[in-house]
Amino acid sequence: MPPVEVRYCACGATRAVPASLRIVSCVRCGRALMLAPRVLAAAPSTPLAAVAALASQLLGAAMFCVVLAWAWSTHPGDRAFVGALLALGASWVLVAGSALRGSLVALGYCMVLDLALAVLVVADHARLGGFLQSATAKLVPALATHVGLVCAIAGGVAAFAAITWLVAIPHVRRMAAWQDAQVARLA
Repeated sequence: MPPVEVRYCACGATRAVPASLRIVSCVRCGRALMLAPRVLAAAPSTPLAAVAALASQLLGAAMFCVVLAWAWSTHPGDRAFVGALLALGASWVLVAGSALRGSLVALGYCMVLDLALAVLVVADHARLGGFLQSATAKLVPALATHVGLVCAIAGGVAAFAAITWLVAIPHVRRMAAWQDAQVARLA
């Protein structure tokens, strides 16, 4: 038996017809029947991944701004190093959004960056504070006086984001499975 499709009419009638037929008319009113509209399922809720993505994006944006301020204030000769740090901050922001949309590789990247920043703040608090103070002394003097507090907040947010990414793995996997199902449904 050939595959069967259900066709719909504007008058409300339905009819099961072989899938090989292109044009089929309604038995009630004579109009051409159409295929059922493809209804996409609602995306699964991913609140933990959204919180982790927001925290990671804020950390990436902060890193980008601090490196930019540092490059502006000290004019280092090593442009490749500054460019690499800027690219790291920008990629942190972009990859967090990709992780929110279901990429497990991006989730791992964000989790590693967040964890590395948290460990850096705990392990080398004095050097990071000195770097932050030299980077922001000319542009934002008020921030330079509260470097210790800023470092502690950044480390806490980074640790929170890393733990939240770890907990959000099932949410991200569910989002990836939903996206695969939507692509398969539309194909």
